[in-house]
Amino acid sequence: MLKGIIIILSFGLSFSANAFQQKTITKSKVGYLEIGLTASDVYGIYGFENVILFDQFLEATFSPALSIEEEGIVAELDCGDIFRIKVYSGLYKTEKGIHVGSTVTDLKNAYPETAILYGEGIIVVNVKALKMSFVLDISELDIDKLGRAEYKIIEELPSQVKIAEILVL
Repeated sequence: MLKGIIIILSFGLSFSANAFQQKTITKSKVGYLEIGLTASDVYGIYGFENVILFDQFLEATFSPALSIEEEGIVAELDCGDIFRIKVYSGLYKTEKGIHVGSTVTDLKNAYPETAILYGEGIIVVNVKALKMSFVLDISELDIDKLGRAEYKIIEELPSQVKIAEILVL
């Protein structure tokens, strides 16, 4: 009888953990993934059949990453360890509800301490306290032929601009 109760409790706890797995982005963590985990850990969490190893070829160098397409996340690797996680799906949210698809206004209201950064044809809003950068959809922004924009603070960005990707550092 006791063995049966333990099995039921174990099953219940296991089911609860999976059923209520929060798709949350926190400092250095996206769902089950965390900065510092190894590639082997990622395969252990998601299974080999659900993870794609590919080369991002960043700055003309070998840049391995693991894509978990079903989850909409990419774990970027350095020497086999995760050093950055990209979120390109609206499935995951920060503790204040910010996700891919949120607007600059949503981001500004949730995290007023920000900095605008530019790099490789992208504009990001960095929230240093969270160790996160929010890549903006720049398709509707006023950008010159060289890919530069003149936005210096978040209040200068059009309010309807959306977040295209979240980088967890």
